[in-house]
Amino acid sequence: MVKSAALPLAVLLATLRATPYDYTYSTISLPGSAIAINNRGDIVGYGPNLGFLYSSGNITTIAAPNASATRPQGINDAGDIVGSYTDSMGLQHGFEYSRGTYTTIDAPSPATPGTTELTAVNNRQQIAGNATSSSGAVAFVYTAGVFSFVNGRVPHVAGLNDAGELTGSAEAPPGVGGRLPPGFGSAGTFLATGAAGSDYGPVNNKGRVISNQRDISHVVLDSALGSAAAPISFPGAQFNTAPTGLNDLGVVVGTYGDGSGQTLSFIATPLLPPACQVTGALTPERQLTFSFQDPSGLAAIVARATTNASVNIPPFASGTTSRVTVTATAVDGRASALVDVTATNEKGFSQTCVSRIDAGSPVWSGLGGILVSNITVAKNQDGALEAFGIGTDNALWHRAQAGPGGSWSTWSSLGGNDLISDPAVVLDSNGDLAVFVIAADGSLWTLEQSSPGDWSQTSWQAIATGVQGRPAAVLDVTQQLSDLEVFARGVNNDVIWMLHEAGTWRVSSLGGVIMSNPAVALDITGMMQVFATGSDGALWNIGVTPDLPLSFLPPWTTLGGLVKGDPAVIARSGLLYAFVRGVDDALWVNQEPSLWSWSGWNSLGGVLTSNPTAAVNSEGRVEAFVAGSHKGVWHKSQTAPGAETWNDWTTLGGVISGDVFAVADANSSLNLFVIGSDSGVWQIAQSVPGGW
Repeated sequence: MVKSAALPLAVLLATLRATPYDYTYSTISLPGSAIAINNRGDIVGYGPNLGFLYSSGNITTIAAPNASATRPQGINDAGDIVGSYTDSMGLQHGFEYSRGTYTTIDAPSPATPGTTELTAVNNRQQIAGNATSSSGAVAFVYTAGVFSFVNGRVPHVAGLNDAGELTGSAEAPPGVGGRLPPGFGSAGTFLATGAAGSDYGPVNNKGRVISNQRDISHVVLDSALGSAAAPISFPGAQFNTAPTGLNDLGVVVGTYGDGSGQTLSFIATPLLPPACQVTGALTPERQLTFSFQDPSGLAAIVARATTNASVNIPPFASGTTSRVTVTATAVDGRASALVDVTATNEKGFSQTCVSRIDAGSPVWSGLGGILVSNITVAKNQDGALEAFGIGTDNALWHRAQAGPGGSWSTWSSLGGNDLISDPAVVLDSNGDLAVFVIAADGSLWTLEQSSPGDWSQTSWQAIATGVQGRPAAVLDVTQQLSDLEVFARGVNNDVIWMLHEAGTWRVSSLGGVIMSNPAVALDITGMMQVFATGSDGALWNIGVTPDLPLSFLPPWTTLGGLVKGDPAVIARSGLLYAFVRGVDDALWVNQEPSLWSWSGWNSLGGVLTSNPTAAVNSEGRVEAFVAGSHKGVWHKSQTAPGAETWNDWTTLGGVISGDVFAVADANSSLNLFVIGSDSGVWQIAQSVPGGW
């Protein structure tokens, strides 16, 4: 048996609420106006004649050689600075300052010499800028020595992000802001997308943009211009707050006017919801963790909704700025778990993290043993399961649970000589298990518990001779004098019927010419319905009741089809389902929508390498099980109880030998038992109806 693979990590489904930012503001003491900020928090700007770099509390002068004035306007995360400077003749040039070296960058024709300014540089070393020409303003992007001019009436480009998006203002219609799409190239056309009277400043790599519209400045919160926005207004400012720089963290820099008429620089830091980090664990417990932290202090953490998960929220002091880790554990590791946790900070901002732990791969448990037959499992009177199979010594071996869902005992022998068939096991009307096995000489033997769960005082009894294959047994609960009925294929390929009545066994032939082992189920009227593959390859059926003499029994009837191997028949709400492996190796089903009326054969597909098995789960849906490709276990289930539509095939893994055996436990959950490639017994149980 192949064990399951590693479990998947948790999957993050949703995080931040889509609400505009609020900000905390502070004044920065700078030798001029703050213009741009990068993701490291470095700020560039300029005063009347000199530029500056503010980094980690230190100020460095930025002054181009032989310049009368230097104006830095952009900085990337590598610390490359771009801007413009004025020479002694009063002409304006673009410059880049990188690693201590100034490089002049002037736009070529159609730009007028002495009119170049550089406004932004991204992390791909692309530089955006503007110039004038004989016909008006021109804008461009400079990449590795190549200028690409923007088509259209663009008086000013202010922002450039790593995706190549540009922001600024356009002339047509007058004063309308806009934005270029990524990869515009030399033939790109500026898109006028803003409202009249607006222009757009820097754009960050999250697609957020500084907008100035009719003297109202704000940050647009996503890449679709005109969406939700957060106003930028320095508290107590006496005249317009002018935001000029924006980084990927949402931090804004700019200027404002105070009561004395001075222009001062500010930095605005967004008040965000608590940060949430979700990680999954590959431990057998299948856990995930939510780590929440907030600089303003956490106020509350609440698990709003969970499915198949227990959530542990540790106690913490309100206002803590330390990290708080919430642990969620799947209750049943074989089913998916969904967890929804919300954290709120002291400012009232909340973040909801929703995460899923995917269902673990099916986990098979080994029950050991070395068997030469298929495994057969039955439920004891108390609901505990007991497994039976033929050992290498051709005796019957068994292993039982210690109560419903309990641990399994060790394997022990129940004896028997030269037993060769798969066992058939049924619970009789006294609550005792009875086992039926065919021996090498064609005789059918039975062993019955002396009392429920007790095999100590029992002995083997021969029932019939002249049988082959494997028997099928059933408890007939409709008869007062009879309880157990057994059916087997005779050596003459007829069906042998063995009826336990008044303490003795009555053996009869039901006739027919069959090529498979029989299957039997009790229909809604209490009649035994026997099915087997005929010599023509079709599935045949006969109804049996002990109250009628053999001469009064109905004749064999055909259900048609082209069948390979043994059929499987089950009852759901008294109506029957017949499953066969077709000659095309697909699974076929024929079901009764009403008593003794069959719907006809329906292919469920698949590539079978075993006989089919079927059972009814606790929801009332029928599930079929087979060995499929690579001898793994596959299953398919009804979409709803009684439906004629079926879900897709899914695999339960494993590498098996022989057929699958399905049985419901005391909780009505289905359990599968197989013989693995090691000749041992392996088990898997449903976690939820239809889930493994």
